[in-house]
Amino acid sequence: MDRVDSRALLKDLKVPALVLYGREDQVTPLAMSEEMAALLPDAELVTVEVSGHMTTLDQTDIVAGAMLRW
Repeated sequence: MDRVDSRALLKDLKVPALVLYGREDQVTPLAMSEEMAALLPDAELVTVEVSGHMTTLDQTDIVAGAMLRW
């Protein structure tokens, strides 16, 4: 990806965060999602099974449920 790496900014965010990871994601590895969740002061990491990078499109019901619980 040609985007600027903004991970250094995550520690400064003062809002709750939900990090969704698709188990079959070929773009963002699990380690990177775990890192993002660890860098955010108030984050929850949810793994979405049977999903790739686009969890919100692949598993809409599961993602909606995760968001409602969060």
